[in-house]
Amino acid sequence: MAAHARGAAAYAVKAAGLAAPHDPTAVADEVRWQQSHASPTVREGLRRLPPPARSTSMLATVISDLHTKLIAGTLLSLMGSCH
Repeated sequence: MAAHARGAAAYAVKAAGLAAPHDPTAVADEVRWQQSHASPTVREGLRRLPPPARSTSMLATVISDLHTKLIAGTLLSLMGSCH
Protein backbone atom coordinates (compact mmCIF):
# COMPACT_ATOMS: atom_id res chain seq x y z
CA MET A 1 0.00 0.00 0.00
CA ALA A 2 2.74 2.48 0.91
CA ALA A 3 4.45 2.03 -2.46
CA HIS A 4 1.20 2.85 -4.27
CA ALA A 5 0.58 5.89 -2.09
CA ARG A 6 3.98 7.32 -2.96
CA GLY A 7 4.30 6.01 -6.52
CA ALA A 8 2.14 8.52 -8.40
CA ALA A 9 4.05 11.47 -7.00
CA ALA A 10 7.39 9.83 -7.75
CA TYR A 11 6.42 9.01 -11.33
CA ALA A 12 5.28 12.61 -11.83
CA VAL A 13 8.73 13.78 -10.71
CA LYS A 14 10.39 11.29 -13.05
CA ALA A 15 8.15 12.42 -15.93
CA ALA A 16 9.01 16.07 -15.29
CA GLY A 17 12.69 15.24 -15.58
CA LEU A 18 12.22 13.20 -18.74
CA ALA A 19 10.05 15.89 -20.34
CA ALA A 20 12.72 18.54 -19.79
CA PRO A 21 16.07 16.74 -20.11
CA HIS A 22 17.98 20.00 -20.61
CA ASP A 23 16.40 21.74 -17.62
CA PRO A 24 18.47 20.93 -14.51
CA THR A 25 15.73 22.33 -12.25
CA ALA A 26 12.79 20.32 -13.67
CA VAL A 27 12.89 17.56 -11.04
CA ALA A 28 13.41 19.95 -8.12
CA ASP A 29 10.66 22.22 -9.42
CA GLU A 30 8.19 19.31 -9.51
CA VAL A 31 9.16 18.24 -5.98
CA ARG A 32 8.61 21.80 -4.74
CA TRP A 33 5.26 21.99 -6.54
CA GLN A 34 4.13 18.77 -4.91
CA GLN A 35 5.27 19.99 -1.50
CA SER A 36 3.35 23.22 -1.86
CA HIS A 37 0.17 21.49 -3.06
CA ALA A 38 0.03 18.53 -0.66
CA SER A 39 -2.94 18.94 1.64
CA PRO A 40 -2.67 18.40 5.38
CA THR A 41 -4.63 15.16 4.90
CA VAL A 42 -2.10 13.86 2.37
CA ARG A 43 0.81 14.83 4.60
CA GLU A 44 -0.76 13.12 7.60
CA GLY A 45 -1.47 10.00 5.57
CA LEU A 46 2.16 9.81 4.44
CA ARG A 47 3.37 10.41 7.98
CA ARG A 48 1.48 7.30 9.10
CA LEU A 49 3.11 5.06 6.50
CA PRO A 50 6.30 3.17 7.27
CA PRO A 51 9.43 4.83 5.87
CA PRO A 52 10.26 3.89 2.29
CA ALA A 53 12.72 1.06 1.74
CA ARG A 54 16.29 2.15 1.12
CA SER A 55 17.46 1.78 -2.45
CA THR A 56 19.81 3.47 -4.87
CA SER A 57 17.48 3.63 -7.87
CA MET A 58 16.44 7.07 -9.11
CA LEU A 59 12.78 6.39 -8.41
CA ALA A 60 13.47 5.14 -4.88
CA THR A 61 15.59 8.21 -4.19
CA VAL A 62 12.75 10.46 -5.36
CA ILE A 63 10.24 8.56 -3.20
CA SER A 64 12.47 8.87 -0.15
CA ASP A 65 13.11 12.57 -0.79
CA LEU A 66 9.40 13.35 -1.27
CA HIS A 67 8.47 11.38 1.82
CA THR A 68 11.08 13.13 3.95
CA LYS A 69 10.10 16.61 2.73
CA LEU A 70 6.37 16.05 3.12
CA ILE A 71 6.83 14.55 6.59
CA ALA A 72 9.05 17.49 7.59
CA GLY A 73 6.34 19.86 6.39
CA THR A 74 3.78 18.01 8.51
CA LEU A 75 5.96 18.12 11.59
CA LEU A 76 6.71 21.81 11.11
CA SER A 77 3.02 22.65 10.74
CA LEU A 78 2.17 20.56 13.81
CA MET A 79 4.93 22.29 15.81
CA GLY A 80 3.62 25.67 14.69
CA SER A 81 0.13 24.83 15.95
CA CYS A 82 1.50 24.01 19.41
CA HIS A 83 2.59 27.60 20.11
